[in-house]
Amino acid sequence: MYIMNTEPRKIRAAHERTKIFILIINLAFCFAFVQAQPGHVLQKEKLTRGVVALPMENGGQFVSWRFLVSDPLTTTFDVLLDGNIIARDIANRTNFADAQGTSGSMYQVVAKSYGNAIDTTDIATPWPDYYKNIKLKRPAGGVYPFRERTYDEEGNITGWTEYIDTPYSYHPYECSIGDVDDDGVYELFVEWNPTNSQDNAQLYGKTGNVFIDCYRMDGTMLWRVDLGVNIRAGEHYTQFLVYDFDGNGRAEMICKTAPGSIDGQGSYVNLASAEDEIRSADNNKDWRNETGKVLGGQEYLTVFDGLTGKALNTIFYNPNRNARYGGDAIGTFDWDDKTSVDDATYGNRGERYLAAVAYLDGTDNKPSAVMCRGYYTYSFLWAVDFNGEKLITKWFHASRSKNKVERTDANGCVETRMYNSNTFGIGDSYTAYGQGNHQIAVADVDDDGCDEIIYGAAAIDHDGWLMYSTGLGHGDRLHVGDLMPDRPGLEVFRCIETLPAGCEIHDARTGEKLYYRTSVGDTGACIAADIDSQHRGFEFWASDNMTVLNSKLEIISENSPNYHGFRIFWDGDLQDELFYRGGLNKWNGDGVTRLYLNKKNFYDLGNSGYASVGGASLQADLFGDWREELVCWNQNDSASVNIFTTNIPSKYRVPTLMQDHYYRLAIVRQNVCYNQMPMLGYYLPDADYSYSGDIQDEAEPDLTNHVLQTELDFENVQDAYITTAYPNEQKGTAWESGNRKQQKLYNTVTPETMHDILAFQGVYSGSNTKGWWINRNAGGLVTENATRSAAILGLKKGDIVTIESTNQVVGTLTLTDGEGNPDGNFVFEQSNDGTKYYCTMTDDGQIGFCGVRYYTGAIKNIKIYTLKTNGIEDAFHADMNKTTYFSVSGKSSDFPHKGFNIVKSIGDDGKVRVRKIIIPFYH
Repeated sequence: MYIMNTEPRKIRAAHERTKIFILIINLAFCFAFVQAQPGHVLQKEKLTRGVVALPMENGGQFVSWRFLVSDPLTTTFDVLLDGNIIARDIANRTNFADAQGTSGSMYQVVAKSYGNAIDTTDIATPWPDYYKNIKLKRPAGGVYPFRERTYDEEGNITGWTEYIDTPYSYHPYECSIGDVDDDGVYELFVEWNPTNSQDNAQLYGKTGNVFIDCYRMDGTMLWRVDLGVNIRAGEHYTQFLVYDFDGNGRAEMICKTAPGSIDGQGSYVNLASAEDEIRSADNNKDWRNETGKVLGGQEYLTVFDGLTGKALNTIFYNPNRNARYGGDAIGTFDWDDKTSVDDATYGNRGERYLAAVAYLDGTDNKPSAVMCRGYYTYSFLWAVDFNGEKLITKWFHASRSKNKVERTDANGCVETRMYNSNTFGIGDSYTAYGQGNHQIAVADVDDDGCDEIIYGAAAIDHDGWLMYSTGLGHGDRLHVGDLMPDRPGLEVFRCIETLPAGCEIHDARTGEKLYYRTSVGDTGACIAADIDSQHRGFEFWASDNMTVLNSKLEIISENSPNYHGFRIFWDGDLQDELFYRGGLNKWNGDGVTRLYLNKKNFYDLGNSGYASVGGASLQADLFGDWREELVCWNQNDSASVNIFTTNIPSKYRVPTLMQDHYYRLAIVRQNVCYNQMPMLGYYLPDADYSYSGDIQDEAEPDLTNHVLQTELDFENVQDAYITTAYPNEQKGTAWESGNRKQQKLYNTVTPETMHDILAFQGVYSGSNTKGWWINRNAGGLVTENATRSAAILGLKKGDIVTIESTNQVVGTLTLTDGEGNPDGNFVFEQSNDGTKYYCTMTDDGQIGFCGVRYYTGAIKNIKIYTLKTNGIEDAFHADMNKTTYFSVSGKSSDFPHKGFNIVKSIGDDGKVRVRKIIIPFYH
């Protein structure tokens, strides 16, 4: 199976710092799901086109749909109204404004490549309003005893004030999504929040139960899980993960449970355990104390079937409140907050939970749930796999002190490491102890194909060991992404609560300090967003300072947006808008301008409420084009949610964000603790997936020097696809880290996916060092100081290839196979002036060419002509002189990689041209 990796990634180059992008397209599987790191395939997630239609403000209907990573760049779209085509061959966007559309219109979208239909969607009818309202089944409220401390004028505790039969009710709060039945359509998971939910730092009493429901998008309820009285309600306790953990194509849900928790089938979750100690627990015992805190009883981790809500397996939560594994009844462990024998002042720091999904063994393997406990002091991370039957520990990380880390492997073996430094050289914490945030992030920050965990001011490697600690302490907001697109790697932007507080930016891979400023107090909010198109990269601002910084850390405004909520793609350009407390704002260069939907704020439409830290209950690219949707709860009834999607046309075509590895995993953990906005794993303005022009209108090429033209077989040549860049995604092709020797350039394409490879390789053997030498020349692309340069092209029988140089070749240029050996699948000729080379394929195969050392010519362009029954067609035109050039040296061990790739696109004149050269790298 060939997978398209659409996600541009940063690389290191020896002579320049430049951003280069990866595009490996899959035609074999229509619903491929890919990840940001080159050369690795993420577990698939089937997605439909997600067609959506809704009213436009001035009449008519707005229609949008998904562009998938599996779609060839040649894909165009037709829009059908009531079965008739109303828009044909839309190529540079995935939306259409139908000015004549009505509420009774019926829309379909047909995806095509070279005029041939790829798929046709089901009928979509318009929403009746500017948002979609989904009715939910609201749990019944109740009453509870409420006790509040009383104090004298000097602040001394004098006693309690009791409130009897205090009423509470429910509203939908946090949400998540997952495809529970493998039909390509997401279902909605809703966590119900009681109005008496509490933070353990508060002393306000008992809470109502927490419920989690699953609904289809039409409002059909599938199941409800009741977590019971022994799971307290509040942002810090229930972190639920919805994802396909066992690889069967259907999502499961994993979360913390306790005795008394009931699954979606009405059974106690402890009965899904294989351990007698868990199965025999008392499900009727209420472990809450008089302040409402749960300081005793067993603690579990349960995985639920996404379709039925049935508990599939339950094990002990690791660690329990006593920092051990097992069924301890009463908490006695001092989390540095057991300051007295009064339980009212205890049970805070040990009741702080985080959770995420990560591909710790690489994306060819199944994902892991990473469950976390503690971040103010002790920090514990527990990686757990689900094999379809049971939950299994992968590793357990314990930052037990400021300089000591214990790691337990899957076999229970414990190792200890001591640390004596942090990357910022500040403070005395050198581990993840005291370094956690109210959020967590996951990304492959070191390009090894496996995800790492950004734990606030620290990072944990995929194997469970500490990667680094900045030592800056706890913070309230965490943003991780390609924030500075012109420097290698991802970056982390945080605001800090631990004194001296402030905010900082550091390298996500190394923890290296990039920016740091202190503040006089807790810096409670900050945001990184690409809001200014005049400045490349993201902008940064925080609540302790009104200035706005660009990615070069220059002040671009003294007037920050003063909105520290969520970035969002909404209005159709490639920059972010800002969403906070139901209001949407656009940066205008020195402040913000309010944006409206139907001339109203979001909170005015359906009386929509917000959730954690002023964000929506869920923000994600749920359907339609690449812009994001907002799920907000309806305050009119507290029994429904409103889903908002944009109705603004966009001229950009971008693959659905849900097929970006980093973004998709960010959606899974968005509901964790204080909601965190999702971000892409690449810099969106650098990505270009548009397609324009009609290649069938290309002029017939001049092949007068080609003596074999009359012998070509026009009958057996099929239509060509312009698709994949580099053929093989496994290590061992071309170059591999460690041995640094030339290896076979594998061509693994099938005849059905020919015309999909163009890779360059250079080998310098003038010394013991071998490397890659591709440099810009005034006339095009040139391989310098190389004893061998090679290109391979997936071709079909009868295809013609022309390779044009700016100068006559010095020495001999020959055509070879991927190993440099003469290839019998073609006939080769050279033009009279020595600057043009022709190849006719006699069988399906690949073509290569070898230059000599100090080759002075520059490859000006490469063309592929495919043959049809009506003549010759220019199917591919790689114009090297108009390519984004780069220089790469292989002398450094930082740069073992697998090949040079070229991404094709169509120019305004209809010519197929190379827009970007892209290289998959391993650091």
